[in-house]
Amino acid sequence: MFTQKIHKGDCVEISPVNQEAGTESYTSKVEKVEKNTLLIYSPIVKLSYERLPMTELYWLTCANGLFRYKTAITNYLVKDRFQYIQLKLIGEGESLQKRNFYRLPCHIPIKFSLLKEDEYGQIVANSMHDANITNLSGGGIKMSSTVEMDERDRIFFSLNLDGNDMFLTGEVRLKHSSPDDSARYQYGLMFIDISEANQDRIIRYIFHQQNRRCLA
Repeated sequence: MFTQKIHKGDCVEISPVNQEAGTESYTSKVEKVEKNTLLIYSPIVKLSYERLPMTELYWLTCANGLFRYKTAITNYLVKDRFQYIQLKLIGEGESLQKRNFYRLPCHIPIKFSLLKEDEYGQIVANSMHDANITNLSGGGIKMSSTVEMDERDRIFFSLNLDGNDMFLTGEVRLKHSSPDDSARYQYGLMFIDISEANQDRIIRYIFHQQNRRCLA
C-alpha cells in the first residue's frame, strides 16, 4: 500500500494536477496521517498562509520524489494558531519513474561552457559563461542566463552541493525568453550520462534541503 509510505513530519510538495507552465508548487509538512486523509500545514508565501482553491485537484509528492498521491482539499483548519489543509487521498498513489524527480527551487550560481563540434568532428567546450540554477532535480536543472542557446544544445558545468565538485553535462529541452528580464533566457536542461553516484548526491541534497525548510 502506497499510503504506508507517508508519515507525520514528512516534507511534501503540493501542486495542481492541471498544472500549467509557470504554475507554482508549494512546500509543506505532514501533521497527521489517517487512512485516506492527510493533514498538512498550509504553505507560507511571503510570510502569509497561502489559501489554495478547493475546486482544484492536487498532486501531493513526497520529498524524495519517488511517489505521489492525487488529492482533493476537503477543509481548512486552525489549531494552536497554525493553519492546516485537510486532504482526501484519491486512490492509493503511484510510484514515479526516475525522470519525475522532485524539483527544488533554489539559487545556485554556476559557470558553464557550450559544447560544440569542431572542424574535426570533436566535441569541444567554448569560453565560460555565467548562469543561475533556479530549479534542481535528480533529472536536470532549470537555469537563467544572458547567453542564447537552442533546443538540443549541450553544456558542460560543475556543481558543488556538498563540498565536492560534480562535472555534469546537460541538454537544452525547453527555452523561454523574456526581453525585459536581465537574465533574458530561461532553460530547462536534462542531465546527459549522469552517474548514479552523482544523481544520488543531488537527490540527497534536495531531500536534506526540503527537510530543513520544513523544519525552519
